[in-house]
Amino acid sequence: MLCRQLQCLPRAEVDTLRRNLETSLVHNETVQSRLARHEEHVRHQEDELTHLTQQLQISSEHVAMLQGNQQQLEERIRQMTEEPELSRPRSILRRVKNLLASAPKNSHVS
Repeated sequence: MLCRQLQCLPRAEVDTLRRNLETSLVHNETVQSRLARHEEHVRHQEDELTHLTQQLQISSEHVAMLQGNQQQLEERIRQMTEEPELSRPRSILRRVKNLLASAPKNSHVS
């Protein structure tokens, strides 16, 4: 039926319709190509997001571990400063001198 209708149209109008159809087909191919590139780009971004999420999880675990270490160190420092002998710098210096004096003379302690 479409063929009969086209036969009734003037040749110039049929040529115009053909050119429009060819232009539309080229445009559709261009759009499909862009869409395929966009979809590939989105897949790469999703992969990158997955990777960054994994790195964030690892970093969060490291932060938690470091916070635990910090708490332990702070507790140890608090304990050391509460010990009367260690809370005085002269006592510490005396202990270091005594340790150095009692070290064997042929050792490499400086």
